[in-house]
Parts: sequence; C-alpha cells; structure tokens
Amino acid sequence: MTTQTNELQALVTTLADSFDQIVFLERAVQHINTCETPEALLPILEEARLMLSAQHAALSLGGQWLTPVPPWLAELATYQVPMLQPALLIPFRGGWTAFWGKAQGFGAAERKIAETLGRLMAGLYQSLELRQKQQQQALEAHEQRLASDLWRTIMLQPQTQLPAYQWQVWYEPAKEIGGDFYLMDDNWVMVGDISGKGLAAAMLSGMFQAAAKVALKQAQPFRQLEQAMLADFLKTGMFCTLFATQFLSNGELGYLNMGHPPALLIDPAGSVRCLSATTLPFGIFPTPDLELQRVQLVDQEILVILTDGVTEASQHGLLYGQERLISLLKKTTHPSQVIAKIKSELKSWQIEDDVCVLAIQYQAT
Repeated sequence: MTTQTNELQALVTTLADSFDQIVFLERAVQHINTCETPEALLPILEEARLMLSAQHAALSLGGQWLTPVPPWLAELATYQVPMLQPALLIPFRGGWTAFWGKAQGFGAAERKIAETLGRLMAGLYQSLELRQKQQQQALEAHEQRLASDLWRTIMLQPQTQLPAYQWQVWYEPAKEIGGDFYLMDDNWVMVGDISGKGLAAAMLSGMFQAAAKVALKQAQPFRQLEQAMLADFLKTGMFCTLFATQFLSNGELGYLNMGHPPALLIDPAGSVRCLSATTLPFGIFPTPDLELQRVQLVDQEILVILTDGVTEASQHGLLYGQERLISLLKKTTHPSQVIAKIKSELKSWQIEDDVCVLAIQYQAT
C-alpha cells in the first residue's frame, strides 16, 4: 500500500509540475508577444529561473548579454554547444539562454523548457529585427522626403525673365532628387550636371547654385565661384559639367562650356551649330581658362542646352547620341517644339540619368 501511495504521490507531483510548466509557457507566449525591447524579456527569464530552481539566469541577444555573466559563462558561450552541466546553456537563432547554480544539475525536462523558451525568444528577436529595419527604412524615407522637398524648393524657385527671349524647360531627375540643375539669374542662365546621383549629388548641386548666385554678381564670376566651391568638390571627389550663358538684349551671348555636352544653335533655316566644351569640368582642379566665348544670334534662333541624360538614353545597347538629336531638332521653330520633340522621341528609349533640357529663342522684334 505504501508503495502504491508513493507512486501516486509521484504521479501527482509530475502532473502538477507539467501543469505549472504549461501555464508558464502560456504566460511566456503572452508576455513575449507584447515585448517592445529585448530588455522586456528579463521578467520572463526570471520566472523561468525560479521554475527550473536555478540560482542564476542570463540572456544573450544579438551577441550581447543583457545581464552580467561570469567569465566562464562568456567563454563557454563562444563554443556554441548546448551544455547540461554545470550550466544549462541553450543556443537559439539570435542568442542564448543560460541557467546555472542548481545543485543536482539539470535534466532533460528542464532542458526542454529552456529550449522552448529559446524558440519563443528567437521569434521575438526576429520580430524586433524586422521592426528595427522597418523603422530605419521609414526614417530614411522621411529624410529622403525632406531632402526632396528642400531640393524642389531650390529647383522650382521663380526664374528670371529674359527681355527679347522666350524659353521652355524640361527637367526630369532619375530619382526623387538629382544632380542636374538649371539656374536663371538676371541675364545669366546655367545648366549643370553634378557627377553622381541621389542625395549627395543633390546637396552639392544646391550648394553650387547658392554660390553661383553670389558669384554671378561679381566682376569675375567663375573665378569667384571656383574660390568658393573648389575645395568642396575636391573633398568629395565629384565634379560638375557646366554650360553658362550671359544673354544681351541685342542677341549677343557669352558662354562658357566646362566639359558639358555641346549646346545646339538652331537657326530659322534649319541648320544646327554646336557650342562645344571650352575648358575642363568644374571641380577637378583650378581652371586656367575661364573666359567667355561670344556668339551673335539671329532673329528666331534657338539655343538648346541639355545634360547627357538625353544623349546617353539607350535602346538595345545603343546610345541615343548627338547626331540623332541634331537630326531630330532641325527646322524646329519654337522652344516648346524642342521640348515636345525630345520628350516624344525618348518615350521608346531607356533613360537612366537625370535629364535637363533648356530651349531659349531670341526674338529681335
């Protein structure tokens, strides 16, 4: 009878322990599902320590122990091998759970509880990683929107009116923001292309335009611009191709082409002239020759300034190119026609770079 009683008591104890374990794991699931940070797991770890009758417990997530651990445990964890004695050390994806300080050691039942807890914590760790990644992406998207708003404020500012000229512009960045720009200030027009794309190019573009507005009011504007901005370009390793033009009311213009794609002059008869580079791109090193070249426009002649996003558009491995562009624009008679023709033509071509096209027509009468 005594033997049967003992067996019954042992069974009741086992059942009670199993019930306690089930209740604990259910509570652990509920708690873990509400955790917002790794540190929020520590209360459930403490509850597990009490259930396993361990004197100490520790948790490692993402390579960091969330509680102080003795040196032997830190060394033991580097082997990444589950241990039963003297410590119960269970690895899981993203971390470890550790229990130690139990006189009689840990058995299979305790190990199973620890492994189940580890799997639950692994799920939370992956969830936290995903949440952190989403938050980082949201922050980057927010910063990108702010940069885009700032950039558009710079790009879409009111432009100057040029007496005796009418103009049209097409600007299309490859991304939300870009390095291509156009600037109209007083009787000056600039079209530029900062090397690179995205935020870095856009920031340098904004700095360049701000400095250019000041420099264009000086006696030697491009020398002043070089003094203001060259160091920034050398520091970043970037450069700027630039076509700058000063318009006079009599149709005369002075221009400087710093490594930029040739601008096109389309006369009323349909012939096209190219205004090619006169010096090196801005920002590589100090430029010795910054003198303006002079050109006299005839009535109704159109100046087309563009960036290489047009000529480097591709189709089946071929670039659109300068010759195709010249052929397209022959006999155009109005700036709006220039923009419309280029836009329509490039619909069947792949554009991978920022695009800026500025068409300006001289009207003598």
